[in-house]
Amino acid sequence: MNKIVSNVFILLFCFCFSVGCACNKDKKLIVYKNFYDNDVTTFNYILTNDYEDMSRIANLIDGLVENDKYGNIVPSIASSWKDEVINGKQIWTFYLKKNVYWSDYEGNKHSLVTANDFVTTLKYSLNYNTDSNNYALAASLLENGENYYNATMIKNFNYEDLQSKISTLEINDPNNELAFYKNVKETFDKCNITKTCIDNFDIVGVKALDNFTLQFTLEKPVPYFLSTLTYYSFLPTNENYLKEVGINNFGTNKKNMLYNGAYLLNNYYHSSRMEFVKNPNYWDKDNVFIDKLIFIKSLNYHSASYTILSYESGNIDEFVVSSEDSTGWKKYITGENNTGTKENPAGNNTYINTEATNFTLYYFIFNQNRAYNSSNLTNSEIDVTNKALSNVNFRKALLYGLNKDLYFINEQNSSATSVIPKGFSSYKGKDYNDYLLETYASKNNISYEDTVNLFSDDPFFNAEKSSYYLNLALQELNLNENQLPIKIEYTFYYSDNYVNYDLERIKNWNKILNGCSNDNCTYDKVEILLNDEVDSAGKLNNAIYSKEYNLTFIGLYPDYNDPMTYLNAFGSKGDLAQYINHSSTSYIDEKLIEINSYYSDEDLEKRYELCSELEYYILFEESLILPLSLKGTSFKIVVSNLVPFEKMKANYGLSPFKFKFRKIRTQSYTQEDIKRLKKEYEEGYIK
Repeated sequence: MNKIVSNVFILLFCFCFSVGCACNKDKKLIVYKNFYDNDVTTFNYILTNDYEDMSRIANLIDGLVENDKYGNIVPSIASSWKDEVINGKQIWTFYLKKNVYWSDYEGNKHSLVTANDFVTTLKYSLNYNTDSNNYALAASLLENGENYYNATMIKNFNYEDLQSKISTLEINDPNNELAFYKNVKETFDKCNITKTCIDNFDIVGVKALDNFTLQFTLEKPVPYFLSTLTYYSFLPTNENYLKEVGINNFGTNKKNMLYNGAYLLNNYYHSSRMEFVKNPNYWDKDNVFIDKLIFIKSLNYHSASYTILSYESGNIDEFVVSSEDSTGWKKYITGENNTGTKENPAGNNTYINTEATNFTLYYFIFNQNRAYNSSNLTNSEIDVTNKALSNVNFRKALLYGLNKDLYFINEQNSSATSVIPKGFSSYKGKDYNDYLLETYASKNNISYEDTVNLFSDDPFFNAEKSSYYLNLALQELNLNENQLPIKIEYTFYYSDNYVNYDLERIKNWNKILNGCSNDNCTYDKVEILLNDEVDSAGKLNNAIYSKEYNLTFIGLYPDYNDPMTYLNAFGSKGDLAQYINHSSTSYIDEKLIEINSYYSDEDLEKRYELCSELEYYILFEESLILPLSLKGTSFKIVVSNLVPFEKMKANYGLSPFKFKFRKIRTQSYTQEDIKRLKKEYEEGYIK
């Protein structure tokens, strides 16, 4: 489902000579160069659910549809489609192009892409034994998708052994396995009652009617289904090739995969360099204008001006101007005479990005049942913290105690005040976020105008509320003096740089929670600590996936164009549920089912209202997470060697990462040139 985004902010760097040789070698090629932050874990899109993997796979594999530069969904491998509703089920039929080929890493043609290739991916990802992290979206949409997945899961367990395991873990759950085994038992019970869990993929609502006709049957009409097809749950895989290399070897290097996208993986040196070359057999190669993509791994913690120096020396082809770099800001934004502004920058080749907002939302998440490893805390201290974080009033105390103004917010990161960001989706011109504001106003018996004012700043930070809820929590927890303060480890990428970045915020958070007005503060109620055991990106990822944290920072990238892409993450099969380990999943699952019963165009307003009520529950009633920041806004000032306004536009799925249609400019653009190109772009949208 939703893409979990790496929570390691790694700054940009590149050695000049690293690109130099490649530039000489590829002198006649049109080459794009830039930095990359985080390494790819795998190119196996059947298994992965990682943001960094997705952003690279987007250029290697095409799906049925994609987005154009205006955000419209347009054909890709599919040439056309139709849908119809029969007996309450929605049936989508896609007619595939007959000239799309798979290629190997050397650019040799392998075979035609057929309808069965789309079936193959789902046949593997929906099988529990494949151990895919990329199954939940398709399972929730396709007829019998979840029933088939459940059938393949429960066959791995004995019911009596499950009951015994659960009884043991209820007494002692040091490995944090209780929730997993309870879920398996619940699935067993559901399957026995409904008799719908059948270990036969033929029951799943996806069929290849012939080589070039693909059909999906959905449990019910889904208004956003086309947008889900831009995501890699629905990418194709050649079955014969997959069997040849094996599911666990597939996508582990450039040789062990096939390509049908605009580019082939040319080289990937871990923590060093990635190279992509144009696919000579690509079905739409006339719209691929860049021959080679080169990405150099950035080095941590360089100065803000280094990116500009790299651009001006030819080592990268574009960057986003940062207000932290006063020299660069003056050169590219205000100009020597201070006549330029963010809206009308003075520098050549400098323009406001018209790409869709990057709607990756970052949250603080509270793990209600952490494991014992990778910690400076004792097991008994962890037990106390788990107990505290399972208390809703304690979580509210944390929610209202953080002053987010202390967080670094710039042009690329803006403060977040909700689970679903403003501007992500709308109904008849009314932004979804307005529904949340109306729900908040109603629940708190205040005016809508007052709610708007509250959310324009920070609806959470309130020292009085934090103190009130903490006192309630301490009464309910009934801890003795030896168990105080409650120690919460904040697990992040611990280093000297990040310590300097975080210490002031954590210090202020502790002061609010303990009712201190100055630095001479005794943390006698709560103490938030930085976990210095996690001192590398690898250790951080291991800690996150092993649930070895009390508090951490995590991002969520939307899969498709509907508020449910965020809310589904909190359900029992959602991506965030496993990291929060919360006990509200049953209620949330019920509400998700109710929301999905409203799917037709005339039902969308009711759907949005129910979404806003669930979001209010997650934030203000249960306080499961604390929204922190939105990764990017639509207002980015870019200095680029690329022609502006040509990139695919979308706020979900794979299209925003594609280099298809992008062009390296052949001349310098003045501000007048950029205004002309923008006008042509806008006129094209109107047409």
